Parts: sequence; C-alpha cells; structure tokens
Amino acid sequence: MNAKWLSNVSWRDALIIGVPALTLVALAFWIASRFVEPAPPNHLVMATGAPGGTYQRYGEQYRRYLADLLRRRDLTLMNLVHAPAYAKRHGKLTALTVPRGVVDIEADLPPRDVSIVAVTANLLARNEVHPALTYLLLDTAVTVNSGYARLAEAGTFPNARGQDVPVAEEAERYYKSGKPFL
Repeated sequence: MNAKWLSNVSWRDALIIGVPALTLVALAFWIASRFVEPAPPNHLVMATGAPGGTYQRYGEQYRRYLADLLRRRDLTLMNLVHAPAYAKRHGKLTALTVPRGVVDIEADLPPRDVSIVAVTANLLARNEVHPALTYLLLDTAVTVNSGYARLAEAGTFPNARGQDVPVAEEAERYYKSGKPFL
C-alpha cells in the first residue's frame, strides 16, 4: 500500500507542499531561538556550607553566642520607643516587637515586650539565573519565611521593599501576581 501511494505522488507536488512547509518550520525555530528563553536546567544546587564546614560552624557559634547573650541577667535588651518612627524615616529598617518570653518562657526572657528595629535582608542572584529558577527560589523563600516567625507577622517576608539593587522583572511579577501558572 505504501509503495502504491508513494508512486502516485509526483515530485512536483511534493516540492510544492514540502519546501514551503520546511521553510515555515525553519522560520518558526529561528524566531523561537531569538525570542524564547532557553529551557531551565534540570536541577538546582544551593551551597550553604557542608556539615562541619566553616560556614556551618560560624552559624552555630553565632546561634550559641546570641542565645547566651540573651540569657545574661546583667544585660538588658534596650527598648527603642521610637522604633516605628525610625522605620518610617529609613526604608531599610523594620520596626519589630520582641514579645515577652519569646526567647525562654520559663525564664521569662525577655521580661517585657521590647521594641527594636531590624535591617532588611536581601536575597540576591546573578543576572544569569534562569527566570524559572528565580520563581523557584522566590517560591522557596516564601515557603520558608512566610509562615510562623517569632518576631514578624506571617506573610511579612520575603518582600521587595527598600532595595538598594534593581529587582528582577520576574521577582516584581512574583510579588505582584504570585507564582506563575507554567
């Protein structure tokens, strides 16, 4: 059957249909290569320091030092009564309240609510990061940081307020509209 069908098709008809179709497909690939971002990589590796490494040890030391500092009775956490005013005047500051007992309920640390300010932390990425990975990183940051926190209301972080560096278009779109469908 295939041989009979093929013998009934003339070379002229094949060229009239085949050449424009092949040209159209080649043109579509050329246009796609000019305007469509490359496909995202298959996996993402984030390096934060191996267990037992310098970064991990530094973080653990900092955690212990801060915990010891907050438990010392000869030191008191200073209440910054003008914390909201500082935050309004300086966009990179956020006013926070450290609730009574949040560090240690049994030891009642701190012994009263304390107003403080905190600086804005930034999540930065190179320009070469694929847009799909930008969405993945932002979605992960939201998942990790937007829930329960000791000092901030749920959903406060991450955000794009008071940035010193340009915010990527994908990040602006994410903060405005949420996670993309595709």
